[in-house]
Order: sequence, then structure tokens, then C-alpha cells
Amino acid sequence: MAEVKRSKRVAFRNTVYYGPKNPPEHVSFITDLSETGLCIQTSRVFQPGTRLYMIIEVASRRFEAEGVVVLRAIRSPLITWIWIGAVVVLFGTVYALSPQPKPSPARRREVALP
Repeated sequence: MAEVKRSKRVAFRNTVYYGPKNPPEHVSFITDLSETGLCIQTSRVFQPGTRLYMIIEVASRRFEAEGVVVLRAIRSPLITWIWIGAVVVLFGTVYALSPQPKPSPARRREVALP
């Protein structure tokens, strides 16, 4: 079984140039880092095992690094709206199937026609 290292992640926001080719062609942000890795917030998704080349500029110093994608996490904000829609449909179904109060007998009014 693989050894799991738990290292403290530190909030860190900086620009990173990254990509599977050298020089990297994509630009994004680093959101946090630790002794064992960093987290890049991006709209590009790479398969785990893909080698990435990175250029990180911190305080006018340039650091070049390369690493391997180990986790792919996809967060889709529109999924939230699907769940909200499902809840609305559920409440609508419960309301439609609930017993309705019987209407009181209405008085019949006669209307004279001209």
C-alpha cells in the first residue's frame, strides 16, 4: 500500500505558465502549495500521469519545474442548478399529490340574459 504523506498546505496565489510542451503555453493560477506539490486552478484538464512543464515567477524570480498530474478534479458549477431543479420538481410532485381541501358549495346565481 502506498504511503500517504500529510503535509500542511499553504495558501499561495501566483501566476503559473504550464503545459505538456516546453515552453508552456497555458496561463493560470496556483491556489496553494505544500512540501510535496502545488494546486493549479485551471479550466484545462489533463489526464493523471501527464507530464507538465511549469514556469512560476515569484518576486521577479523565475522558477522552472516539471511534474506529473496526480489528481484530476472537475468542478462543474452547473451541476448545482440541476440539483436545485430536482428539489423544485420533488416539492411540486409532493404538492400535486397531497390531498386538496374540498371546496365549499358555491351558491348558484342566476343571471338574466338580455
